[in-house]
Amino acid sequence: MNAIFGSIISIFTIMYSDRIQSALLWLNGSLAQKTWADFKLLCIYITFGLIVSLFCIRPSNILALGEKTVLSLGFNITHLRLFVTIVGVFLAGVCTSIVGIIGFVGLIIPHISRIIVGCDYKYCLPLSISLGGIIVLIADTIARTIGGSVELPVGIVMSLIGAPFFLYLLRKRKGE
Repeated sequence: MNAIFGSIISIFTIMYSDRIQSALLWLNGSLAQKTWADFKLLCIYITFGLIVSLFCIRPSNILALGEKTVLSLGFNITHLRLFVTIVGVFLAGVCTSIVGIIGFVGLIIPHISRIIVGCDYKYCLPLSISLGGIIVLIADTIARTIGGSVELPVGIVMSLIGAPFFLYLLRKRKGE
């Protein structure tokens, strides 16, 4: 509910405020005013991060087995979690530093990917990468068209889409 109402408040704040526009765009996540220089910089770090993330597939699949199983197989849970977390934080930090905070991409996309291809990260990770990009581009297109003369940040549209879907996932999990 916070994300839905926060999005509505953000829409009104952006529509009626010309003094804090750039800060609000970053806080709400926006692809507006991004240049090819931003893209090139992002590509350098993302390429490195994605290559390293390929080495997270096996540890992630191992961690999915459960703590007792991982320990009985002789793996160090702390090291596996730390490695996967560092790679995830690096990738999220690089993207956030360029486009701002685009909520729910990291929350809903992996769930959608798991529904489609299952829990094996060998398939789930590439699908999550592709699907995340596609959904953000769709949300950006919606953000650029529904606002009329005001271009809404993509983060607002993602929150309006993502929050209800996330509530659905929580409700579905609670029912199981």
